[in-house]
Amino acid sequence: MIQSQGCSGRTDNPRPRDVEKLRCSARKETPVTVNIATMISVTAYLENEKVSDLRSEYIDGLCLPMIGAGRAHDLLCARLSRLLRQGVAATGCRLYRASFKVRIRAADGERFYYPDLQVACDKTLEQPDFLEHPKLVVEVLSPVSEQRDRDVKASDYQQIDSLQELILVCDAVDHIEIRRRATQWACETYRSGDRFRLESIGEGLAVDDIYEVLSTRPSPRAAAAPGDSVIRSALRATG
Repeated sequence: MIQSQGCSGRTDNPRPRDVEKLRCSARKETPVTVNIATMISVTAYLENEKVSDLRSEYIDGLCLPMIGAGRAHDLLCARLSRLLRQGVAATGCRLYRASFKVRIRAADGERFYYPDLQVACDKTLEQPDFLEHPKLVVEVLSPVSEQRDRDVKASDYQQIDSLQELILVCDAVDHIEIRRRATQWACETYRSGDRFRLESIGEGLAVDDIYEVLSTRPSPRAAAAPGDSVIRSALRATG
C-alpha cells in the first residue's frame, strides 16, 4: 500500500495486459458531447427520473445525462457487489447498486448522483428514490468518467456527514484508492498483491480477488495440461 495526498500518479509496474495504461484515463477515447439542459428544480428532476429511459445526475439545477459503461466497468461492479454483500449483511446494513441515487446537500448547492455501489444502515428509507446517509460509496472509474469522478464527485461525496469511506476503483489497471473520513480523506492506494480493510463494514478485501473477474489467464492446471500431454506422448514414442 502506498499512501499519498494526491493519488494522481502511478509509478509502479502495471500488469502485462495493461502495459500501456498507467492511468485510468490513458485510453484514447472519442470525446463525448453532452447537451446540458436548462435549469430545473429538484422536484422536476426527481419526477423526470421516474419516467425517463435515460438516467441523469443533478448538479445545482443542471441535469447531466449519464454515459454508458463498458464491459470491464460492469464486471467490476458485479464482482464488488458479490464480495461486499456478505460483510454488509453482517452489519445489518444494505448494499445498493447503481440504480439508486444519493442526495448531497453541499455547502454550495444540491446534487444527486448514482454511485456504482453504496452502503447505508437506515432500515427505513426516508425517501423511496434516493439515499441521504450512506456510510460507504464505491465508484468504478472509466476513461470517460474518471476526471469528473475525481475532481467533482469525490469532493461532493466527502460532504456527506454520514460517509466514512470512499472507494475509487480503476477499470483499466489494478489500482484502488480509498479515502477515509478518519484520516481527513488522505488517499491510500492499493495494487495487485495488496489487501485492505473497510472499517465502515468491518470487511477485508484483496485487490487480486476484485480484479480476478477481468483476468483472461488460464489456471495453472489448464496451462500445464498441454505440456504434460506432449511429454507423455514423446515418452511413449521413444519407449
